[in-house]
Amino acid sequence: MKSTSDKATNPCAVFRSPPAAESSRGEQESLRSWIRRLAEFNHLALADVLKYYVLPIPGTGFALAFEGGATHLIDRGASLSRGIIEKLERVTLLAGLEDFTLQSLLAINGVAPIVASRYRKWCGICFNEDRHTEAGPFERLLWSINDVVVCPKHRFNLTSTCPSCGYSKIPALTVLEISGFCPKCRKWLGAESHENAEVPKDFHVWVAESFSQVLNHPDTHNLDASESIRRVLNEARNVFYDGNFSKFASDLGKNKSATHYWIHGLAMPQWNHLCEIAYALHISLLDLLCGRVHSLPPLSVQLMRTAIQARVATLSTIRKPFAPRRLDASGAIAAFSELRAGGHPHIISLAALSNYLKVDRSVLSKFISKHDPAFMEVLDDRLAALNKTKRDAHDTKLNEKILLIAHQFVKERESYTRRSAADKLRGEGLRLSYQEYPIAYRRIQECIAQILKQRPEQV
Repeated sequence: MKSTSDKATNPCAVFRSPPAAESSRGEQESLRSWIRRLAEFNHLALADVLKYYVLPIPGTGFALAFEGGATHLIDRGASLSRGIIEKLERVTLLAGLEDFTLQSLLAINGVAPIVASRYRKWCGICFNEDRHTEAGPFERLLWSINDVVVCPKHRFNLTSTCPSCGYSKIPALTVLEISGFCPKCRKWLGAESHENAEVPKDFHVWVAESFSQVLNHPDTHNLDASESIRRVLNEARNVFYDGNFSKFASDLGKNKSATHYWIHGLAMPQWNHLCEIAYALHISLLDLLCGRVHSLPPLSVQLMRTAIQARVATLSTIRKPFAPRRLDASGAIAAFSELRAGGHPHIISLAALSNYLKVDRSVLSKFISKHDPAFMEVLDDRLAALNKTKRDAHDTKLNEKILLIAHQFVKERESYTRRSAADKLRGEGLRLSYQEYPIAYRRIQECIAQILKQRPEQV
């Protein structure tokens, strides 16, 4: 992204642009995350930025899309993204905001349009690392891809549920939210580690790394992948299956008709199917899109068939099953007893418990209401204890930083304002809610007054 001007030198700029938060294409920030940080950096409510600078886009119907919960389309790179980018470039005097979208993937020919995730996903460790940077926490563009469920940097599953209140299926963008915080309970979404997290599957890690590689590649824009995919599939079929179409489709685990359409260019495969095919053929997703037949493993026919069958067998075991509607009563009662005894400390909400028991939350809620209504108090107490621990740690750190900032203002003999105090708080790695900033500012004023009272020579 290139800046054509800046608010400090050009009075035409309405907004100051937030600090850059990118290291590589795989780590690139998403557009909706950038809009959120733009509002925060200019000390504006996100609702006002959306209302006055994003929503008035003629012809896009974004207001209806926003009300209907289609805000995930902001990152997709289609007409909605282009309308928003045109408006934002006009008020920020920036160019290249399309790099914050999936436009490069959407422009690849011969593949079905990329699907953006409807709900927010994030890596808690990435948020914690971002907390100590100038830009603060931001959501990666890679996370907005529906098929990406793992952080390729830390190799852990992305989180979609607030660890404090259990809020899940969080919309991609809401009018009342702060970067890195839950829009419902306003608690921090970061995590120090993933000690109790489930180890991700190798295929999911491979998918995340493959999409990161495709995003990093400079020649994906307007790439014609239709002929490339046909070339690789035909080469694999002819070399390892002697042209046997039925056996090839069967070993890939794909429908024979669908495979026929893909090979003859009569239909465009979905991205998830391309990932599974590339994974089964032991080549990268980028090699499949670019038609690099030399990337196919130099194995014998029998070894290659065995390798393909082995990987397809693993895919069949990790495809997400539907949650069963029937609840194992004895297993649930045993889990209730374990939780009352202090077991499973990571289960603090009904959503987390339903995931652990692999049952729909509505079924579990009815079972608890009927057989053990008092059990909900156990979850409430766990959540309250966790929130108290986090709140105490946050208050302790905040008090230390407020005293440090007050001493800095006194030592540097500089006038302080709400904005300068907020900038110093962010510089110390603190991300506060809108309600906390005025309180922290008043406490900084009180600390400065106490310091000056004790050391009048500093006045």
